[in-house]
Amino acid sequence: MNEKPVEEAATVADSPSSAPPDSSGKAGFTYAYAKDSARQAVDAVVTGGKVAGAKLTDAARATGEGVKKAAVVIGDLNKDGKVDHEDREIAAAKVKEGASTIGRWIASHPMIKDAAAGAAIGALAAAALPLIGPVVGAGLGAAVGVLYSFKARKR
Repeated sequence: MNEKPVEEAATVADSPSSAPPDSSGKAGFTYAYAKDSARQAVDAVVTGGKVAGAKLTDAARATGEGVKKAAVVIGDLNKDGKVDHEDREIAAAKVKEGASTIGRWIASHPMIKDAAAGAAIGALAAAALPLIGPVVGAGLGAAVGVLYSFKARKR
């Protein structure tokens, strides 16, 4: 911080004409004390600002390093210490494996089998009707297949 304004204020404060009149004759002592206190306050603010800035910088740096370390721990699937294309390939294989497992589980469900059969029958039946078409027929057939599945389960 620029010390010149503080020094200029101190020079003005030292001049006898700038001292406030005081009937007790202690104007010089009071004014010098105020000047010294003001200088100490400015120094404290400057020092405090520098310390606070350093602390904020350290905190930001530590936070950034912590986030980077967390990303490496989470994303480093092959444990080589960095997140790279090999980790992406491992992640893609795991997603593919999970999707395949879910797909097999869904396909093996009886309701899905009934819906698929109804969709096929509906698409074939609606292909002959020009207003409905195979897509709408497949949707209606799937809905009928699901309803059939619900009725079969109630029995």
